[in-house]
Amino acid sequence: MGRLVLPGGVPLRVCYVYTGVIRATLIAIKRRGMTRPARLFATDFAMSLRDAPDIVIVRVPNSREGWRRRGFTVVDAVLRGTGIRTVGALKLTDRGTQHGRSRQERERHRGGSMTVARHFDLRGRRVIVVDDVITTGATMTAAITAIRAAGGVVIAAAALAVVRPQRFTENSYGVSSTFPKFGNSVNTTVGVSTA
Repeated sequence: MGRLVLPGGVPLRVCYVYTGVIRATLIAIKRRGMTRPARLFATDFAMSLRDAPDIVIVRVPNSREGWRRRGFTVVDAVLRGTGIRTVGALKLTDRGTQHGRSRQERERHRGGSMTVARHFDLRGRRVIVVDDVITTGATMTAAITAIRAAGGVVIAAAALAVVRPQRFTENSYGVSSTFPKFGNSVNTTVGVSTA
């Protein structure tokens, strides 16, 4: 398998494939609000984001329903105590969740669904966008679009897990991307090195 990329050639770093124990643990965090298991992912995820000087790490926002249910973002729960801070520069412009939608519904639903909050100035700033799980890439693509519209320079995306990594290989989109030299990438499950 080649390097992982999103549509448009944005490099994608992931720690795990969303299956088995990884899937069960993330579901426990997301749907049952269990934060203790989040620590299990902290080292691997933090390693994929380390040594990123002058880079803003922007997390994809929870749906309103997800926030009401949990009261925290999975990404922040995982990174708690690692010294890595994310910013909530993105806000949703629609209501609803991606959970239970087909690939086509996800892609349609997420187009134009985010903006950068007015009090965040990302013009000219290098940005890594982070999320917990990448399924179709629609949410991450919407986040990247919003950040670029606000003048941010998205250099990479990162996620704890990806549902089907083969969807995001360079050959899937016919692009060859340059992977920035920041931090280490932990991709032992996916078998991809992006460092």
